[in-house]
Amino acid sequence: MLQGLGHGCIEKLEIKNCRLIQRTNTDYVIPTALDFPKIESATIRNPYENGPFGAKSAGELTFIGAPVAYALAVENALGINICKIPVTPEYLMEVINNE
Repeated sequence: MLQGLGHGCIEKLEIKNCRLIQRTNTDYVIPTALDFPKIESATIRNPYENGPFGAKSAGELTFIGAPVAYALAVENALGINICKIPVTPEYLMEVINNE
C-alpha cells in the first residue's frame, strides 16, 4: 500500500538531456513510515480456488490503484484537475497557480 501511495505523491523519475536525474538509489526518494499514517489491515476469509492454499495476492493490486486514488482524493479536496502522477507539492503549486 505504501509503495503505491509513494508512487502517487513522492516517487518520480526525471530525465534531462536524455539522462536520468535520479542516477542512484540515494537520489530516488521513496516514502518511509513517517510519511503516511498508520494503516491497519484485516484478513477476510474468502478462499480463492485458483490460488495456492486458497490465497490471493495482497501487494501488487494495491500498487495499481493507490496512485490513482491518491490523485483523485487531491482533486476532490482541492477542486482542481490532476493530470499526472506523482502529485508532488511542486506540481500542485503549478496547477493551483495556473487555475
